[in-house]
Amino acid sequence: MGEQGRGGGGMFRRALFVNSDASDTARLLTRQVLAEWGLSELRDDAEVIVGEFVANVAVVQAQGSLFGLRLIRAGGHVLIEVHDHSPDEPRWPKPGQELDLLAESGRGLFMVRALAVQFGHRFTAGGLKIVWAVLAADEPANTDGPIRELGSSPAASSASR
Repeated sequence: MGEQGRGGGGMFRRALFVNSDASDTARLLTRQVLAEWGLSELRDDAEVIVGEFVANVAVVQAQGSLFGLRLIRAGGHVLIEVHDHSPDEPRWPKPGQELDLLAESGRGLFMVRALAVQFGHRFTAGGLKIVWAVLAADEPANTDGPIRELGSSPAASSASR
């Protein structure tokens, strides 16, 4: 299903359409890829993150438009990326910001912040927005190792927990 790389790495990418099944499809693909990679313990957290990212794409992009899902494995880390063409930046919770339980929206990125070792977004020179999160499998986070290689450059918008 995914493209395999050397050194315990691998990559999966798929273009999907914004529609009523987009989140379900992206979560199913994520579940299958993680099982193939032997990282099923990340499945639940990865599905939550993918579902939130895709739900946000559906808010900012027209039905029927394309977006991308990409998963990259580097050892025990998985980088989850969702690509779209919206110029709108995600509204990441600020450090120390508390969840407003009465708010009608905005809870999803709090969940991403709680689950991911690192998260953020960046824009490419061509105007593609990439929203990303890194999960770590049963090992302590090492922000100098695979995460730095997988995440965005220091100049891009990003955060870590």
